[in-house]
Amino acid sequence: MSTAAEEDDVSNEEPAMGPKFNGEGSNKIGNDNELMILRVAAHVCMARCQQALYCKVVDEAISDAKLKKPHNERTSTLVVN
Repeated sequence: MSTAAEEDDVSNEEPAMGPKFNGEGSNKIGNDNELMILRVAAHVCMARCQQALYCKVVDEAISDAKLKKPHNERTSTLVVN
């Protein structure tokens, strides 16, 4: 006979992260890993685009400051990490 506390310790829920071990075999784990790799690749591509844009805007802002352009004509940027 089990107590209510012991029954609460056993959970049939799947883990929130990582591959699912739900009897679908290694193919399911392989698909999960492939999707994760594709998501990471998309993230890297977006980060590279963002870095190129950041460098362009900062170069323009530095150039405008060196040329002593009026404030209302300068390129300005706010960088947040």
